[in-house]
Amino acid sequence: LVIEADTIIAPPVRQLSQKPQSTPGGRRRRDTDRAIWRANFRDLSASVTRMATLAPARRITEEIVVEEIARLEKSWSRGGAEGPETLLREFFSEEALAEIDLFDRVQLAAVAQVCRAHSSLSAAGRALFSASRAQRSSVNDADRLRKYLARFELDWKAISAK
Repeated sequence: LVIEADTIIAPPVRQLSQKPQSTPGGRRRRDTDRAIWRANFRDLSASVTRMATLAPARRITEEIVVEEIARLEKSWSRGGAEGPETLLREFFSEEALAEIDLFDRVQLAAVAQVCRAHSSLSAAGRALFSASRAQRSSVNDADRLRKYLARFELDWKAISAK
């Protein structure tokens, strides 16, 4: 399987079941039950998008793949839902998450969920600020949301990627 920032090339199925192969870096690999993707294509797409976002010079390195595999295995071993960190790990490293207060992590995770449920920054902003917008003289929910995300060095494109 070759993954670049804008394409995925899979070998023919008969090659996937063959004996261990050498990778370009000289490492040996073997198809195992751990290597089977049990999630859906949306989850695979999100995983590839995460790796492509982190990829230097539009190339997904082995280091990025290893980090993504570790992140996936960690989330799979927990069974999925255990707190705000689950969603936020898509955007932040463990070290970066540790520097964000729990209060902010919970709020940011809720904001990320709302963003993913809406098709535009404006729609997500309207949903998030529906109560306070009636009391404001100038209503620009999209700008408020954009500024909130920027506090955490995030933007709509990154947070809405599904």
